[in-house]
Parts: sequence; structure tokens; C-alpha cells
Amino acid sequence: MKKDLCRQIFTAIILLFFIKYCPELLGSDSSNLLNYTRAALQDRSIKTVDGNDLVEDGYSFGNTREDVKDLMRVIANSDEDIRLTRLAVEGLQQCQFAKIDEEISKFAKDVINYNEFSFKIFYERGLIPNDDSHWLELIKNGNPVVDQIAVELLSDSRLQSSAFQELLWNKIKDKKTGFYLQSACFNRLSESPTKEFLIYLIDSLNNRSFRQTALEMLEKITGQKIGFNPFRWKIWLDRNAGFTPKALPKQASSLRLIDELEQPDFSDYPERYRNESSSNNLKKVISVPYLSTRNRTKYRTEKSICGIKIEGKNLLFFLDCSGSMQGTRYNLLKNEMIYMARTLGEEHSIGVVFFPSNPDKGILNFSKNTRSFQSKLSRFLSQKKVGGPTPLYQAMKNSYEEILDPYNPVDTIYVISDGEIGNLDERAKIYMLNSKLRIRINTICIQGRSDFLNGIATDNIGSFYLVN
Repeated sequence: MKKDLCRQIFTAIILLFFIKYCPELLGSDSSNLLNYTRAALQDRSIKTVDGNDLVEDGYSFGNTREDVKDLMRVIANSDEDIRLTRLAVEGLQQCQFAKIDEEISKFAKDVINYNEFSFKIFYERGLIPNDDSHWLELIKNGNPVVDQIAVELLSDSRLQSSAFQELLWNKIKDKKTGFYLQSACFNRLSESPTKEFLIYLIDSLNNRSFRQTALEMLEKITGQKIGFNPFRWKIWLDRNAGFTPKALPKQASSLRLIDELEQPDFSDYPERYRNESSSNNLKKVISVPYLSTRNRTKYRTEKSICGIKIEGKNLLFFLDCSGSMQGTRYNLLKNEMIYMARTLGEEHSIGVVFFPSNPDKGILNFSKNTRSFQSKLSRFLSQKKVGGPTPLYQAMKNSYEEILDPYNPVDTIYVISDGEIGNLDERAKIYMLNSKLRIRINTICIQGRSDFLNGIATDNIGSFYLVN
């Protein structure tokens, strides 16, 4: 009995020692909360992450050095469930540890820790290292969101550096570079244009992928209208050796990607998305009257769907062909898709995936938007039989496995539907599908419930539109 008592006392002393001197071995409060939530999400015992429920279950965020480390490890891990990441962001916002910036700055020193969540935290706290080598590595990060943010945040002095100019131009020329990152590189280089940049632009007039952008830049910087002929541009440049390139206005700060990134609270549908009766709570509301055939073309906007201007160059559309889309809604969608393709140029590429998914008949392969493709698209849409359920996630999963890869660069996805096409788990899974490529996903809701579609756009740096 004495031995048992001695053993219990010894165990208690060891426990008290660890609690006082090695709390990290027992796990911080934040670590325990995150581990509990991760397990609950994985076994699907919860779908929404509710802070009040976690408190009732005995969990809360802490305010120690270890709490900061544990929260940042989750935030910096791009493979985490987005619901858990947002929960960690919430915990970091609440943390009262006195030297919180000191701990966060340790993560900011390694470019591997940068993603759309952590970059915003590092930037807003002023913790990003200010040396050129770090910024060069950020632009080479490989995550298109991180790359674009870094390009847009480059200082004017760095833009004048030959190392940064060469890196941005190589990004533009790289076939794996997406439309938005490419545009950011063009815009930043045009703010401090050099003669070398003009020569880059002139040489690009032979590149069908971005010759139009190069021409527009040349015309704005030089004030000349010479067309797509590189030889004539080089003659003009030789004859005007003393010409000073005109700097284009800086991109408005509100247009920077880091300002667009939303980090809402950790609930899965922030309150601003719940009230669909108020248009002010939605990102974008477009009211489109269904015009008669005779008047429809007169009032249409080219290169658009239902008046929504198309973004990007390499486009993949996920189109709802479930039973609820029968009749007017599908006819509207079909006609708008055909009109959009006919008014876009051949510099665009388009692919279409129907959901519910049918790998044999539900996919129109990604292709240049030629006249031949436009005819295929018209037949593909007209022959489709509408009906069935709406499993968007499965169609997207198949597409990410079979269609999308770094060498087939889709830069913008559009999901078009009339309502609820997934649940909270599927919304999180779609984010995970997109966590590596980080393709912008825009969503369009045709006369239906909008919360799921709004959530998909919010999670994936896109825009949401409601067509009434």
C-alpha cells in the first residue's frame, strides 16, 4: 500500500513538473482545440465550425508562445481543411501573447510558409523580410496566389532592378504562368518601363498567347499606332533612340489581390451571405431580363454571359444540367454560352463539363476557341438531355484528375447553376482540390439559392454573380 502511495506521489510530482516547465509536451490550448476540430471534421461528426460549441465542449484558444506556434503551423499548411485554417486565423486574431509578432516573424522568414492566409498576416503585421533574395524567392514560390501577391507588392526600387525585371518577364513568357499572374507582371513592368521592356513587348507581338496585351502596352507607353508588325516597331524604336518610355499609372490599391482576399470568421457561411433578400450582402447582383429572340442580340454585351464580362484566357465551365435547369434556365444558359464563344477571340481556350458528370458524353475537351470549336460547342450544348441530380464535387474531382495540370493552364473556372449543388463538406473538398493550382473560381447563380455558390467563389478568390 505504501508502494502504491509513493508511486502516486511520484507520478503527481512528475506531472506538476511537466505542467510547469514543459507545457508544450502536453499540447497548447490552441493545439488541443485544433486537433479536436480536425478529428471531428475528418469523421464528419461536425460540418460547421462553431466557436460557441467548442467552448461548451471545454476547448478554447490560449495566449502562450506555443499557442502562436501551433496556430501558425496550421495557417501556413496549405493542405489543411479551409474550415480549420480559418479557425486558426480566428485564434491568432484573439491571441494576447505579448511577443506574438516575434513568433510570427520566424514563420515569415521561410517562403515555404506563405499562402493566401499567411501572406496577408505577414504583410499586415509588417513582418516580411526586406531583402531582395527573399522577394525573388516569393515570386518563384510556385503558388500562383503567392506569386501574384508578391509581384503586386514589389517596391518601385525593386522594379528598377534588372534581376526583378528579368524574373517578371520570364514569368510572362512561361507557358505555365496563369492569366492573372501574367497580367500582374505586365502591369508592374509598365509602371517603370525601360527600353529593354519595349524590346520584350515588340518581340512578343509574334506570340499569339499575349500579343494583344503586348500591343496595348506598346501603344500606351509610346503613343504610337503601328499594329502587330514587329519589324515596323523596331524601325520606329531605332529612329527614336532618345525616346523615354511613358510610365503607366500604378494599379489602384483596391485591385491588388491581397486586398481581395477575404478572411471571414470561422463559421462556414458568414452572416453577410445568409440574407439573400438583401442585395447589399452579395458580392455582385446582375439583373438580366429574358429578351425575345428578335431583341436579345441588340442588348447583349460581347464577351460576356448574361452581361457578366468574362475574365481570363483559358476557361473551364462547369454547367448544371440537372432537372431544375430544364426549360427556360437551360435555354438561357445554352444561348449565352454560344454567344460568348462567338464573341471571344481565338486567343481564348474553352472547355465544358456538365454535372451530373458523364465522362463519355458530359465533357467537351479543352480547346482553342476557333470557329470549328464554336460549332462543336453549339452541337454539344444543343444535344444535351437535361435531368438528374447535381453532384458538382464529383465532376470537379474528375476534372482536376483528368483535365487540369500545370501544362494545361486553365486560369479561370466558371460554375453556373440555379441553386444548392453541394454541402459544407463538399465546399471544403472543392477548396482542397484547388489548393495547389489555386485557379480562380467564379460562380453564377441563375434564379436560385446562392449561399453555396457564393461560398465557393469566396474560398477560391473568385466573384459571385446572381442572375435574376
